[in-house]
Amino acid sequence: MKTFVVHGCGNSGYELDQDSLSRCLKTIELSNINDKIILTGGVFTKNQNNISVSEAMRKFFIERGYKTIIVENKSRTTIENCEFLLPLLNEDREILVITSSYHILRTSLVWRLFFSKRVKMIGDRNFQLFSTKKIIVEIIGVIVLFLYKNGCKIPELKIRKKRSL
Repeated sequence: MKTFVVHGCGNSGYELDQDSLSRCLKTIELSNINDKIILTGGVFTKNQNNISVSEAMRKFFIERGYKTIIVENKSRTTIENCEFLLPLLNEDREILVITSSYHILRTSLVWRLFFSKRVKMIGDRNFQLFSTKKIIVEIIGVIVLFLYKNGCKIPELKIRKKRSL
């Protein structure tokens, strides 16, 4: 049995945004209903109507017959995704992390920082989702990660405050 970790991106209630949907579809393409699916992502905007992106993804997978689903619904950033997932991944041998292709560099850097086991990074390969804004956000995210790794947690905390409800 494989373990798939799906990074959430956004939702409006139980409706997934294009990025989250693309990540879920990629997971379905590579997995079977008996695999373990771990969904990560919390509530970080008012548009979510107090429904975490991981809960919205959970509904998506349940509707498609998946049974072993674990939800991490507190994280608001890629760094928090990994921080909060660590206790859930102790026994898993084969871990596949699914995210958007434009997000794969930052995601892999964060996973290397927090997780000593080897994980396989998989991008959704949906290049229609690329945008200048998303690439700029990724560059800023890598800078924040560099600062975080070197002991400066202030930029991460400021971003969290800005994104809070």
